[in-house]
Amino acid sequence: MIPDDALRPRQTTMLRISVSVAVGLALAIGCQRGPATAPAASSSQPAVPAPEDRLIRVLLAADKPVFTITTACPAAWVDPATGEVVAEVPTGRSLSVYFTDAGIGTDDLPDAEALDILDLVPRDAKPCTAAWSGQSPERFPGRMRFIRVGPGVGHLVNVVDIEDYLASVVAAELDRRYHLETFRAQAIVARTYAWFRRGTGNPRNLWDVTATESAQVYPGLSRLEQVPLAGRAVRDTYGLVCTWESPDGWRIFCTYYSSACGGSTQSADAIRNGSAIPPLAGNVACPCCEEGHCAWGPLSLTKSFVTSQLHGRYSRLESLGTISRISVRETTESGRPITLTVGNDSDQELSIEAENFRLAIDPTGRRLRSTLFSLVDDDSEVRFEDGRGFGHGVGLCQAGAEIFARRGRTAGEILRHYYPTSRLRRAY
Repeated sequence: MIPDDALRPRQTTMLRISVSVAVGLALAIGCQRGPATAPAASSSQPAVPAPEDRLIRVLLAADKPVFTITTACPAAWVDPATGEVVAEVPTGRSLSVYFTDAGIGTDDLPDAEALDILDLVPRDAKPCTAAWSGQSPERFPGRMRFIRVGPGVGHLVNVVDIEDYLASVVAAELDRRYHLETFRAQAIVARTYAWFRRGTGNPRNLWDVTATESAQVYPGLSRLEQVPLAGRAVRDTYGLVCTWESPDGWRIFCTYYSSACGGSTQSADAIRNGSAIPPLAGNVACPCCEEGHCAWGPLSLTKSFVTSQLHGRYSRLESLGTISRISVRETTESGRPITLTVGNDSDQELSIEAENFRLAIDPTGRRLRSTLFSLVDDDSEVRFEDGRGFGHGVGLCQAGAEIFARRGRTAGEILRHYYPTSRLRRAY
């Protein structure tokens, strides 16, 4: 059961909160993810094109010399600027797409088209299979967009109905053993996040989100066949988004989430471009540590390694030379570091946000799992002890949401807990 006004009959017009986002809201950054899982909400339904205002552009791969695409149904090469069909593609063709000085070339087009953007559009709902260097063949719904960014290199963007996109995202975000209400909560959060990114991005951008942890992990359709709950959750929550009552009325917001908050969420102020509006103010109690989802460490790192990682990410820190001192400068009420101080032997020092420090030191987030730790400066090493949590700890805690779901909470109740004062509404 989904509470609030979400159960009202679906409206035929888009709720303005979905795309007319308040300018003052924070731009989004990546959402930390957890395990994975299930079938696309509409991948097996008739080929009805998604409305233009419900499409999302997902960057699958950047700066690649060639892509291999296999069609599972008749398709067409289309110039997206004009809608003109450049060439037809029969079923079962395996095509190489490459980028030249003149434009985009394929096996079907011996003379490269003098276009910088070219779409491969399936004639029905069957997905295309795409592969590139470092990526095994994977199926994706919707159209495949090739963008030439220079001689010999280009990007691949999947232009897809947001509901089909969400089914794959939700499948990748949660353990397939999780409760249906957890999946429903995740579906709503992922939808809101995607709409926020789509509505607040630079209009000149050629995509809305990436397919990686810098936004939301979008692995394609293979995950969907493993866990039916992801597709079901997306269908059950069709069009639902989280909103808050801003000074300008009800608006969607950036629904940050992480794998495990460590027992208490933190404010969005602690992360880059974050905005601590009431639903993201943090300090929400969470049961995630009650079942062993929190503890990590200790982790020891040499200061030479820390220096190298920080210099590689932040040029302003290069003036310090070798970093010899690291300490916590500011913490939240719950003791989570917000700001760190790094310094050298000449008593020069600079500050850095703890979350930025974490991701510079460990971009994967798999070793230095969170900023909830005790820091020990030990000669040539720095040691992180008593670590708790996995991810930035802002907004929804996936591990905590699962505990609440198994205790009988609905998706709506879970979301109101992690995003206080928020309400569910239909975007479409």
